[in-house]
Amino acid sequence: MTNNLMEMPVQQATDRTPPPGLRDRKKAHRRAQILRHAARLFGQNGIDATTMAELAEATQVSPPTLFNYFGTKDGILIAMIAEGSHQFRETDTAMHPRTDADFGTILVEMLGQVTTRTLEIAGKRVWRYAEASVIRHPDTELSREYSTINDQLIGAVATFMGQYDLRLRCGDDPDPAQLGRLVFDVWNAAFLDLIRTEDMTLEAHRQTLQARIAPLARQLFEDGFLAAPALKHRSP
Repeated sequence: MTNNLMEMPVQQATDRTPPPGLRDRKKAHRRAQILRHAARLFGQNGIDATTMAELAEATQVSPPTLFNYFGTKDGILIAMIAEGSHQFRETDTAMHPRTDADFGTILVEMLGQVTTRTLEIAGKRVWRYAEASVIRHPDTELSREYSTINDQLIGAVATFMGQYDLRLRCGDDPDPAQLGRLVFDVWNAAFLDLIRTEDMTLEAHRQTLQARIAPLARQLFEDGFLAAPALKHRSP
């Protein structure tokens, strides 16, 4: 009888404690909710004007819980950008090679999809804040994370281009890493124009990309490759 009484509270406590997997899922769900509400409030009010108390109220958690998850608003922004970029790289089909159009058009459409997915991670207002913060404070964690994400995107563009049997007009052996950075720099300048101009549409942005990428592609690549891009032959 004594043993049973001693065991009962332990069993009840065990019943009340969720298994580790459930705790992790709840934590991940709450984290995702916080990021979703933060993206909405940051986009509506701006990051500076949004308080941690407002974020806590919107997500129905206490301010200390919010700080435990992310520390600061910049910590939330870092998580938004980093996790959104990771999902983009994992699930997006924009980086899949195609051969059904000329190479200039393929590059423009690929980069247009990169823009669309980037704006799905955060709106123009949030990206403006991030860009300005990186320039003002280059030694912060936000700046380092931003640079890492840019490097990852450059790598993704280089990998995309490296799948093609690239033929340069000058006759040199192509360096996909160098070409990827060049194409990224053209895209990044157009993206900055887009986020700085509130009323610029994605279609206007695409036209900007077309105007900048098409002549660059004509100068870089042989006419035959440009008109009918071919993929590299893979060994069986």
